Amino acid sequence: MDITEEPRIIDELFRKVRFEEILEDLKELGVDVREQTLKNPTSEEALGLYGLAVQVIFGKTRVDIRPEDVYSQIHVYDSGVEGLNITQDNLDFLKRGIGNLRFWRYCQRLHDTLGLPEIERYEIFNPTPESFHRFISAFVVYLRFREAIKNLFEDAIARLNFCAEQEGQLEDNIRKVEQELQNFQRLKDENIQDIQDSNVDKERLENMLLHAKNVFNQHKEEKAKVDAEIERVKLVTNDVQLKRTKARHMNETLNEQVVSEPEALYNRRDELQSQDVAVTAALNNLEDKCAQLLKRVKLMEDCCGFITDVKAKLTQHMDEVLKPMVENVNAAKVLKSRNETLREQITHQRQKLDEATTGLTTARQSYEEKIRSIQETADYKIKHARKFAEDTQTQVQQMHQIIYQKNQEMEDLAYELAKREKNVIATFDSIEKFLTKVTEAADSYQRSMNSITEQLEKTVTRK
Repeated sequence: MDITEEPRIIDELFRKVRFEEILEDLKELGVDVREQTLKNPTSEEALGLYGLAVQVIFGKTRVDIRPEDVYSQIHVYDSGVEGLNITQDNLDFLKRGIGNLRFWRYCQRLHDTLGLPEIERYEIFNPTPESFHRFISAFVVYLRFREAIKNLFEDAIARLNFCAEQEGQLEDNIRKVEQELQNFQRLKDENIQDIQDSNVDKERLENMLLHAKNVFNQHKEEKAKVDAEIERVKLVTNDVQLKRTKARHMNETLNEQVVSEPEALYNRRDELQSQDVAVTAALNNLEDKCAQLLKRVKLMEDCCGFITDVKAKLTQHMDEVLKPMVENVNAAKVLKSRNETLREQITHQRQKLDEATTGLTTARQSYEEKIRSIQETADYKIKHARKFAEDTQTQVQQMHQIIYQKNQEMEDLAYELAKREKNVIATFDSIEKFLTKVTEAADSYQRSMNSITEQLEKTVTRK
């Protein structure tokens, strides 16, 4: 893309800018201009605004453009050739002509930068309202465009700084999470033996609990049988005691009665005593069984207490060891998931940062290439202008020395002057093609040079 293509596009989009907007933008630059000046500018006002535009865009002041007026760099001297002397009479004319020529070149560069057509000579010293409004509108649009580009770069730099801060914070968070993960891993490595031992104890206690449950279930069934047997024994004991009580009452009753048949009574007594012995033996047997059952019940209660203790220890082991271990494992999983999420966020942020950096680098490279191309063009023009000035000054000095030192070689000098004249004319022609036209002062200066050259040729021919 050409350097001036974008400014031309901007000029096409914003060709018409209202006078009020132009006046406001110029006030921001410290210039108070009337609306009538924009509609019908004078030569001085046009030169002033063109000079302002050159200073704002290129940074060139009046001292840079017209150093001859400030430092009086053109010196008065006698060349020895008639009509070729630079005197005090035409010194101001030469200063003004050289300054106007340099100012016109800067105005051409200004139009090229603003995307405007090549500037004509009269548009500087005698501008038309249309051409001046086109120039001042393009100048205001260029300033807005430059400010927008500046803001865009500042926003891009601010976004890059924000992304860099976010990246730093994410890296700090990642380091913290990795540190916590390492701490959890270290705790896990330190307690790996305890965890393995706890797993072994857990399996052993689970087996013991399962065995105790089986034993408890077995003893529970046996306890139910024993309880039923105890109830039956209690019933039998109560029945026997009831019978003994009845027999005692009967014996007392019989003892009170008159014995009519002692032998029958003795027989009855013996039977009752035999029954009492049998019942006593059965009662003793039942008491022994009851004592055994009570021992077994006590043993079962001890088993229940042991099972309860084992259950409490298992619950405590689960609360103190297994649950924290599971929580640590879950926390490690959560931290790992957070770490992966943070890594994804960092990757996304880095991608955005790379995209922003790439866009900024591309824009900066494009801008630097444009600046470099403009600088190279300006350096090329300045180099050729300086070379032309140096060549011209060298030629004048050589002519001055040859005229004073070698009067006898005037014919050769005339040939050399003609040759040098062709070079000077060719150089001026190339400059005219590049700059399109020269100012009226330059035309007058050229005509003076041609007249002086003709006089020199006539003088040489006469001699």
